Amino acid sequence: LHADFDPRDDTVVQVHLLSNRTGLPHHLASQPVISLRLMEGAELEESDLEISGDLLGILMRDDVDDDEDSFLFGSQLQIYNWKTGELLKVPST
Repeated sequence: LHADFDPRDDTVVQVHLLSNRTGLPHHLASQPVISLRLMEGAELEESDLEISGDLLGILMRDDVDDDEDSFLFGSQLQIYNWKTGELLKVPST
């Protein structure tokens, strides 16, 4: 796994599904790059990626700037089937 920002849009994080053996796109991933959009006004502080079987959990922790120049802490959790690229769940907060 490798995550970085989309060079064309800094509100999109791209997760690259790579083979540990070759470093190339994983042959079982039908969609080797999964793109996630950050919440409006968010600045990505940290992320955690975890694979269990066919599931990929992505937790992104954000600082969100509000109108009073302070920050509100938020997070986004998304669960994908990494082999199909299908978004399975976005748990509500």
